[in-house]
Amino acid sequence: MPTAYAKGRAARPDVPPAEAPEGVQLAPEAERTAGMEGSYGDDFEEFMYGPTDRPEEPVTTGATARKAPPPGDMATWLPRLLEAARDPNAPLELQNFLRLLRHHSGA
Repeated sequence: MPTAYAKGRAARPDVPPAEAPEGVQLAPEAERTAGMEGSYGDDFEEFMYGPTDRPEEPVTTGATARKAPPPGDMATWLPRLLEAARDPNAPLELQNFLRLLRHHSGA
């Protein structure tokens, strides 16, 4: 998988590379890019770790509650989700998600 340094250089080839931070020794270019041709394991990995299609868009676009408030009927679904999370076979992701929801909603 390409490094962030290599991906950043590939995304903006017109911008000259910045100097390395003080105390950091970068490996020679050949060592940094050896075996990293930009191939990904599958389409999902390419989507997750590949370059963005919108490099000029702020990373917080669409992430605020003011622009995308929670659904009005969320309170009716929370008890059902909590009940589902109590199931012994419930996925850990569901339990963690609900823990996060409860924390941020004050429930």
